[in-house]
Amino acid sequence: MITPEAFRSSLVKITRWTPQTIPSRVLVALSGGVDSICLTYLLSQYSRLYCNNAIAINAITIDHGYRSGSNEEAKAVGKLVEKWGVQHIVKKLEYEKLPTEYSNFEEIARMKRYEKFEETCHQSDASHLFVAHNLNDQLETFIQRLQGNSSIYGLAGLKAQTSLPVQSQLPSAEKERISVIRPLLSFEKSEIIDTCKQQNISWFEDSTNMDINLTKRNYLRHLINVAIPEKLAANDKYISISKAKLIESHEEITEMVESLEEKVDSLDQMAKTNGLLAVDPRNGSLSLKLSNDILTEDNIVIVGKYLYQLLYPFSSIRHYHWAYAKLERQLVPRIVQFAHSTGDSKLTYLNLTIILKNENGITTLDISRQPILRGALKEIAYEVDLTAEWSKWTLFDRRFWLRFKTSLFNGCKVTVAPYNHKEHKSKLHPDLEQQKALRFSKDMNNVPVVFHNDQIIAFPTYSMCFSQPMLEWEWHQKDNVYRL
Repeated sequence: MITPEAFRSSLVKITRWTPQTIPSRVLVALSGGVDSICLTYLLSQYSRLYCNNAIAINAITIDHGYRSGSNEEAKAVGKLVEKWGVQHIVKKLEYEKLPTEYSNFEEIARMKRYEKFEETCHQSDASHLFVAHNLNDQLETFIQRLQGNSSIYGLAGLKAQTSLPVQSQLPSAEKERISVIRPLLSFEKSEIIDTCKQQNISWFEDSTNMDINLTKRNYLRHLINVAIPEKLAANDKYISISKAKLIESHEEITEMVESLEEKVDSLDQMAKTNGLLAVDPRNGSLSLKLSNDILTEDNIVIVGKYLYQLLYPFSSIRHYHWAYAKLERQLVPRIVQFAHSTGDSKLTYLNLTIILKNENGITTLDISRQPILRGALKEIAYEVDLTAEWSKWTLFDRRFWLRFKTSLFNGCKVTVAPYNHKEHKSKLHPDLEQQKALRFSKDMNNVPVVFHNDQIIAFPTYSMCFSQPMLEWEWHQKDNVYRL
């Protein structure tokens, strides 16, 4: 059984909350299963026993709508937690096909859930999302990533505290960063079930969780809890894949990853302290200098993780979270090889051009947006109907957040598009050409520019506009959800 004190200890260890920093409101992902029901109960007890009910708890149930009666069950879950003072919300997801018709249903469902979680966090002014992953879930993730040839960092699995894994719909200046908290990660499923039984708490069993043909996660759950124990009962040669051994292996990997991450942090601090990292947010470029003593095969996983955490705001690729393996297994080995050669080199990864220079034992990485292919320009460019009110925030090229308004009485329409010096220099508004503060060049390629009547009237990220005050804007570089 998980006691209130054991839960409090786990929570404080993860969040380091003090009486002054305890949030006034949190959101719990509540499926209705035993894990999330137990988490919601323990959170309500924590608020009552240790915080004088200072934490308002909202719970969100996602109705996937692919099971008969799921809507009624979602409502019943709400009635179950109301007695603990928890406010309940139901959000329904829509799918174009049946779950069995998707080759990657787990990933699609996961991202749809987290998008709803983010939306609800902002609506309820909660900056902490609690999810009920436990030790069994951690082991399932561990095996799944072993099978997928994951990196050492991926094998460490679920983190007790991390950022919400979605691309936000607003820049950080407009919202609080949402933290995902997993206080049950160190507890086994059996402890969770025992807690609910001893407290006479009921829960709902989702029959689809037992369908080993529906998701790979269900199959792995069956493998760990049923198939392997049955094999062990008949033959101890399977002891190396027993739950106890899996836990032991995962703990060793986690310890190793923590040591590596400390070295990544040290590398980051060294680069910042010694002026080895220079960032130009106006055009989303950066320059990084690394000693060739660091660029060795022994440090590939450290440099790879550092670059992975560093480059996110500058990259325009759609699914950045899959990018680490490419950095560790392709890019960084090529940089290491280059560090012990002479001359210059140019590489392209993550929609970034990386120019390498080697001089006096230092390798310099000059990194900027890869030239945009002509076919992609139309996908990136967009039109805005300007009024006296701010337009909605738009993530331009998955790199820059932009919004606009105008002082013109009747408003106007403008187009935001990537700059290409060769094609666009003749379209610069005359007032812009006369501004000598900046020399227009191909170095400004790919930055957002504003067109009106087929003329470029503004470079928002460079704070440049033609002299007539018709346009106002705000911009931010994409938030670094992997920030160092």
